[in-house]
Amino acid sequence: MVDRAGEREDIEGDIKIMKDLSPLFDPRSIAVIGATNDFNKWGFITFLSTISGFRGKVYPVNWNEEKVLGYPAFKKVTDIPDPIDLAIFVIPAPAVSNVMEDCVEKGVKSAVIISAGFAEIGEEGKRLEDELIRVAKKGKIRFVGPNCMGFWSASSNLSALMYPTPFRDGPFALVT
Repeated sequence: MVDRAGEREDIEGDIKIMKDLSPLFDPRSIAVIGATNDFNKWGFITFLSTISGFRGKVYPVNWNEEKVLGYPAFKKVTDIPDPIDLAIFVIPAPAVSNVMEDCVEKGVKSAVIISAGFAEIGEEGKRLEDELIRVAKKGKIRFVGPNCMGFWSASSNLSALMYPTPFRDGPFALVT
């Protein structure tokens, strides 16, 4: 006789992880924090990349802009009236933890933190990264980054990258 109880627990654990990652790879709504009309900034390119094919709702977050590329902008994530599955951060590192607190309050499930200036720059950056991790764990927010180029998911036609890159549909995703 073969005991399959352990295998069943492993499969159930894998299914739970996949459900937990669904808001990252198959979000219904996205907030791009740091989206801007200034084409010289990563927030412009990342927002343009995100809206260039994604089928769900996209909300720019920028406390200085009324609209970004024609989309009504919100001052804070908590000002967005709808639920948010994914937050994409393109803001300076020192502001990320405070905005992540807003994401926790809003109930955001996942994040991509393109922002640089964390552990890769030394002790102060390491402190910022540790604080970011603490806040994200508090809200059970799974995230990619910090200091990354973004990611792409074929299943939701989402290109959340620093560069607008055309991809074809297929059964895989790319995290950079």
